[in-house]
Amino acid sequence: MTDVIRFATRYMKGDEDIKKLIIKFAGEKLLCKAFPSSKAFVEALNHVEQMACISVRMPLEFNLRSRYMEKTLVERHLRVCLHVDPEFETAITIAPSEPLLAEASFLIMSNPAFNLPGCLLKELEN
Repeated sequence: MTDVIRFATRYMKGDEDIKKLIIKFAGEKLLCKAFPSSKAFVEALNHVEQMACISVRMPLEFNLRSRYMEKTLVERHLRVCLHVDPEFETAITIAPSEPLLAEASFLIMSNPAFNLPGCLLKELEN
């Protein structure tokens, strides 16, 4: 959650170059790696990184079988954990309501190499 707070601080205290690159900064935090700037890089995004982008823009719920995906999105891709039951069987998570993350996700997903239907189908098949 501290990364989400960092966006506003970085923007308010940063110079003009930082303000121009704030969306890329948000994308790097979302992906937990450098912002994709080419088609080849977007094609190299793994399934979890693609789901991180999708989950910011679509309200996704994960079930018991997709616990690994949900856990990884919380650990590395800014998804927020609201509740975990005492037996650690289920968790309630959400994507933060952060416009900069939504915009960064849009930029990544608008690349023709990003296969949204294929990524969602793969997650459903898992």
